[in-house]
Amino acid sequence: MEWKNTFLSYDSDKSGDLTAAELRDALAKSGFRVATPVLSAIVLRYANKEGKISIDDFFIAMAKTYSAFSNYPLFVSNLQNCAVDDWLLQKILP
Repeated sequence: MEWKNTFLSYDSDKSGDLTAAELRDALAKSGFRVATPVLSAIVLRYANKEGKISIDDFFIAMAKTYSAFSNYPLFVSNLQNCAVDDWLLQKILP
């Protein structure tokens, strides 16, 4: 329910889709600050041909982002020397 409310609050034009800028703000509101290359990769992976993300794809992107951020400390403690942006790109895109 929280992600749905986040989506709805950042869908500023009430189109039912998020632009890349709206997505960045929604991710930040949820505690996920991502670099521009990571945001671009998320948009390329989950957006439609117009570059907008539907609510269903937003949920998938949020779940992958949440999972990647949650598992990053475990990964770093075992293997180290992996930047968070590289980790996110590996985990969010597949």
